Amino acid sequence: MPEKLREALASRISDLHQGQIPEVFLFRHGADWYRIHTGLLSGDARVIVAQACEIPYGLTMRELEIVDLLITGATNSEIASEIFVARTTVSKHLENIFDKTGCNTRTSVVRAALSKNLRQLPFFRGKH
Repeated sequence: MPEKLREALASRISDLHQGQIPEVFLFRHGADWYRIHTGLLSGDARVIVAQACEIPYGLTMRELEIVDLLITGATNSEIASEIFVARTTVSKHLENIFDKTGCNTRTSVVRAALSKNLRQLPFFRGKH
């Protein structure tokens, strides 16, 4: 794994509690995306494997962010508040997500996202 990627991952992971780190998640470093596989060794030691990847379904970064919020069970209003857009904008993004994934419900999008490990590390916008 490139040293810069290792440093960026270590920096992001160090801000999180162990329970907040998914076993598999997507991570953007520069213009590239990586599928990160993690596992605990003894104590707090963690093994991390990074594999370059494309985002499934051709989702944009914003759509991926919305999918991640859908996984948490967020409503359209909560998503709009979290990403600082109007609810109508969220609805339009959801239409695009439904089209790209071939899904027609939020639940089926979440199911598809979890099957493809479309999780990202949690971001905290000033909330801890």
